[in-house]
Parts: sequence; structure tokens; C-alpha cells
Amino acid sequence: RAAAENSASKPGCGLAALISGDLALCEGRLDQAEAFLQDAQRNHDEAGAVAGSVLARERLARLALTRGARERANELVAEAETFMDRSWLASHLRIRLKALRVDGAASIEHALDAISDGDRALSSGTSCQVCSMGFRTASTLALIQVGELAEASRRLDEADRLAAMWNG
Repeated sequence: RAAAENSASKPGCGLAALISGDLALCEGRLDQAEAFLQDAQRNHDEAGAVAGSVLARERLARLALTRGARERANELVAEAETFMDRSWLASHLRIRLKALRVDGAASIEHALDAISDGDRALSSGTSCQVCSMGFRTASTLALIQVGELAEASRRLDEADRLAAMWNG
């Protein structure tokens, strides 16, 4: 962060704040995570760094869900979706946002609609298969809730196949 600040790099400051916010979120320091992630969003927005802006909103949405603020999470996802396609990382970001749509669904019907949307994105080739782990996990849990155990098992098998791509 110091190097980014010394060179007045908004994208660099945004990336440093994004990483710090993600770490704080993983450690359960929610207020600190929110401050870092809001800083990341602001820096990326000011720099016109679309991927960073989407990632900051995605992490803020995850934080909102952690706090039980489903409506706020869905607002952040909707914001991110409006400009995600302008990013060179769109194929990676798209499916991450679909996972949040499943997790943030107001009802099981909305979750099933979000699963269908994510499935279409995966089958059309517009989303990264490797980045779909969160979507596959969220979909599996939602399908278990409605008793679709065979479909949930199939998705879990897909997630296991993807997980094998990472050594260790």
C-alpha cells in the first residue's frame, strides 16, 4: 500500500485495500473489512478499474450477507452486474456474482432461478469453469434444501473435479 500511495496509484491503492479487506473479512474483522473494501471500491471507481470495482462490490456483498443484510448484498451485486461485462475479467467475475445471487436469494424460488442463470452462463462458455466453485457450492446447498439430492450430488461431484485442479 505504501508503494501505491507514494506513486499516487489509485489502482494500486485499490488493490492493496481489496487484499486487506479480504483478509480482514476472512479473519472475521467485519468493521475493518468494510472500511478497507469501501476504500477499494472508491479507488477502483476513481481509477476506472472495472475488475477491481466489481471485486470490491462482490466482497462487500459477501460481507453484507455475513451480516444478514441480504437486500444490501443484492444491491451491490446488481451494481456490479451493470458494468462487469466491460472488464477483461468478465468471464471470471460473472460466475462469482451468480454465486452471490444464489446465496442472497429471498426465497428458494429465487435461488432456483439464480441457479438456472448460472447454469446458462456456464454452459454458454461465458463464465470460467474454474471460478465456478462458489456457485457450485451455493447451488448444492440450495438444492439440498429442496430435496434435490441427486442434482446436489452431481454438482458436488463437479466441485470435487474442479478442486482436484489445485495441488494440496
